[in-house]
Amino acid sequence: MNQNAATHTVMWIWIFFAVIAIIGAILGIRWAKATGQFDEDIKYQIFTEPDDEIFQSEEEETVAGRQVQP
Repeated sequence: MNQNAATHTVMWIWIFFAVIAIIGAILGIRWAKATGQFDEDIKYQIFTEPDDEIFQSEEEETVAGRQVQP
């Protein structure tokens, strides 16, 4: 096998696996959409009111603290 044939074979192997990866991604996205994996309501099931204080920045905590105190 000469250099040109080997390069040509490797190129086609890369193309083949790239096509397989793209098809797999498309099928995965279609499956996820069909089974409701992209449901936006999931954020309401995971995060609750007490979780909000975890995501507050220091500045928001200071402002929130000032508002609570008389």
